[in-house]
Amino acid sequence: MHRFFTHRRFVITFYVSDGTIKVQEPPIRNSGFVGGVFLSRRAVKTPAGEPL
Repeated sequence: MHRFFTHRRFVITFYVSDGTIKVQEPPIRNSGFVGGVFLSRRAVKTPAGEPL
């Protein structure tokens, strides 16, 4: 794996009220990555395909 990808961090937020998640990447100075929303808020399904 490329060494730049080993230092990336993500914040996963789970909203219990409606079963959605959002993945954000905090900005890191001089990393070459802008940061921000990596995956917008969306519904999560179980492995069986049913909504949470």
